[in-house]
This record gives sequence, structure tokens and C-alpha cells, in this order.
Amino acid sequence: MSFHVRLALLAVALTAAAPSGAAAQWAVTAGIGAARFWGGSREVEGERAFRPYRPTYFRVGLERTARVGLAVRAYYADAGLALEGSEAVVVVKNALSVFGVEAGVVAGVAHLGPSARLVVRAGPFLESWSLSGESSHIRAGAVGSVGVEVGFGRRWSGLLEAGVGVSASPFSQGDLDTGFEPRPLWRRVVQGSLRCNL
Repeated sequence: MSFHVRLALLAVALTAAAPSGAAAQWAVTAGIGAARFWGGSREVEGERAFRPYRPTYFRVGLERTARVGLAVRAYYADAGLALEGSEAVVVVKNALSVFGVEAGVVAGVAHLGPSARLVVRAGPFLESWSLSGESSHIRAGAVGSVGVEVGFGRRWSGLLEAGVGVSASPFSQGDLDTGFEPRPLWRRVVQGSLRCNL
């Protein structure tokens, strides 16, 4: 069974297991986000590091919402590969690509007015990182975020959120130059999305 088929089955299972009740409903989401990374690798005897560089993510998702609900989002991004030091950054554009699926528990924790609420989200993700089309690595991690959702009527709302996540390094030792070693990959993400209730 391929990696993408396993991810699709995971998404279906998590969505089906979401809370149900009179207030529950389905929704679809689409959004765009920007990420910044630290970690990923480290020079053994120095301060330089190879890491993904400032990708723009495109996301689509499906939610089963209630007071506490579940959401599954798939995303894709192309990223540069950066060698960063204390004084300079060298970037090879479009050297990396990543496809992932994120599952999360979603909860509205406070109302900020008649049409806005504070939303928190947390859960695991799986990613497939490809390096210049030559090798790919599957990595697992976890992410959490907080955001503000504003309604635009009965069906539509917009969400702006910021989050932090961590996963294993997207590199294996064989991907790196001699003198570098893999390190956990940390990220911060800012993203916006539109949500449509079905």
C-alpha cells in the first residue's frame, strides 16, 4: 500500500471518529501559509546548518465540527534549500518539496464578539520530503496553533492562525555533506484560510 493511500485512509478514519451531535456539521477549508524553520541539520564543529527555506504552503481540509471537533488537512509546498551561517545565507531555489497530512483536535475556547472566536488546534502530522527529486523521506511530527475565526454569514468564515511544530529532520545522514548531522526540524507557521459549512 502506497504512502499516499495510507495517508488518505488515516484522514478518513480520523474524520469518521470525530464527535457527533446536534451542533456538529461538515465544513471544507482552503488556505495558504508561510513557514520559517530552524534545526534540520547542524555542522558538527561549527554554526552552519542546512534547512528548508521559507516555503509557501497550500492547504485543503475537511472538518467535522462541534464544540470540540476534528480536522484533517493536506498540504503541499516547494522550498529552497538553505545553508545558513551566522553572517550569510546561501539558497538553492526549489530544491525541496513536501507533501503532508495533518490531523488535529479543534476547539473554540472564547468568543471575541458576535461573529469572532478564539480557536486552538493541536495534533500529529506526516510529511514526505523530496530532495531534488532524487530521494524522499517520510517524517512524523506534532503541531499546535492558535487563531481567530471571523464569520461572514451562516456558511462562510475566515481563520488567521499562528503555530509551532516539530518533526524529525527531513534529511538522512547520506543527504548531508561530511561534517553535518541531522537535527530535529522546528517550524513556526502563519496561515490564513477560508471555511465553508456544508
